Amino acid sequence: MAPSRLARLHRRIGREAWQLASLSEGETLALSWACEMTALAQASGAASGRILEVDFDQFLASPTKVFTAALEHFGLDASSDTVARILAGPDMQRYSKAPEHAYDAQLRSDVLNHARALHKAEIGRGLAWLDRAAAQFDALRDALRV
Repeated sequence: MAPSRLARLHRRIGREAWQLASLSEGETLALSWACEMTALAQASGAASGRILEVDFDQFLASPTKVFTAALEHFGLDASSDTVARILAGPDMQRYSKAPEHAYDAQLRSDVLNHARALHKAEIGRGLAWLDRAAAQFDALRDALRV
């Protein structure tokens, strides 16, 4: 998806600033993140107070609290019975990209820590790319604040 994300990011910043072939794997992943986050930042600005930001790590740490807030935001039944029933369901206990695997806050932490150790250099390249890009373009600077 990197080529289409790069094209979308270029449209948002108003010029072609990068060539995919010249980016490392970490930089390409950072570019993909930046594309999606600039879209969220743009939508957030357009939607004003109608959005509810949900932090996935907070959701995993306190699913009842965060899910209740999300249901209430949309004007849906947020009774404790409804929330408990939904959170106890099979979809909320599985990894969406590989439903055969259970998923929770501890597994997420383990996977992220393993990736950080294994891909430290590329993560560093990606973060440095984000810093440089944000210094040049308001859209990326705004995305880092989201």
